[in-house]
Amino acid sequence: MESASVETMKEIYKTSETVKELIKGVPKGAPRAGWVYALIEQHRTASTGSVSGVVSCRAGCGACCHTKVMVNAEEADLLVMAAEKKNWAIDKIRLKIQKDFLSSDFYEADELVSRCVFLDDYQMCKIYEVRPMACRNLLVTTPAEYCKTDPDELKVVQVADLLPEVIAEAYDEVIGEKGSIAEMILDRIC
Repeated sequence: MESASVETMKEIYKTSETVKELIKGVPKGAPRAGWVYALIEQHRTASTGSVSGVVSCRAGCGACCHTKVMVNAEEADLLVMAAEKKNWAIDKIRLKIQKDFLSSDFYEADELVSRCVFLDDYQMCKIYEVRPMACRNLLVTTPAEYCKTDPDELKVVQVADLLPEVIAEAYDEVIGEKGSIAEMILDRIC
């Protein structure tokens, strides 16, 4: 008889393979990114009591919006389309600076330089409905005042929600191309 952890890993692998096949069946590009996001949101809605009910993330916090975010090609396409549709200018200068940032550089840089180009002056995400998988899956249970951009003060406790992580990994494996939000957006608008 196999251990419970081996059985769990087999189930995760099986789920991942099933998700990959489902993703491959959705039309490529921004529509597929939207479909994957909807799948995550459907899970979160169904698990309100077990996961979402303990999440302390709130509109206007924005602390996690000062980090290096990785996106795949379809997510980048969706972000550019959303910005164009809403007629938002994307700060190319900030993206060019961020493109060469290491993850640690985001914590050391001035907040105006390090913040996401889709974060407004009120710390609100302008592309919340189509935010990348990395943003979508970063949820915390600790009070908002614990969310700091200084890693020495970082006291947040992240929510461990396995299914969205499995979906994100499967999606990235199907797409292949991935990079920082800065480099992926710049590739599309310059």
